[in-house]
Amino acid sequence: MDGVALYNDQSVIELADSAAESIRGINHLTLNTSSARYPSEVYRTLGCLTVMAERLPQVWQQPDHLLQAWLDADEVTAGDGEFSGDPVAAVTTASVYLLEQAAPAAVQLREAFERTQAAIAFASFAGPDTEA
Repeated sequence: MDGVALYNDQSVIELADSAAESIRGINHLTLNTSSARYPSEVYRTLGCLTVMAERLPQVWQQPDHLLQAWLDADEVTAGDGEFSGDPVAAVTTASVYLLEQAAPAAVQLREAFERTQAAIAFASFAGPDTEA
């Protein structure tokens, strides 16, 4: 991958795919109660998801900056689809979705995870001892 920036030897596409697969894995594991033994494990999982949601607005802002830079340099076109021949409209529409919808939704998601985590902060397991 000549000239492509990498993080931990992965491209942005590979990292995004890995993030999506991680969420898929969480979805599969949490289908049943054997995915966590104690409320504290759910609490910690929610904490990790809170951090993930906290980082999402930057994920939306930076691709917008890339698109805007390419547009400003006249390096983006729209060859087909709804915005055929109008890259300004395509990038402007993308910006609206990224910055006015996705970013605030990520903030709401973080707040929901924080509130959920706070609600179970003092929850503890009262079932049978499975350690013995």
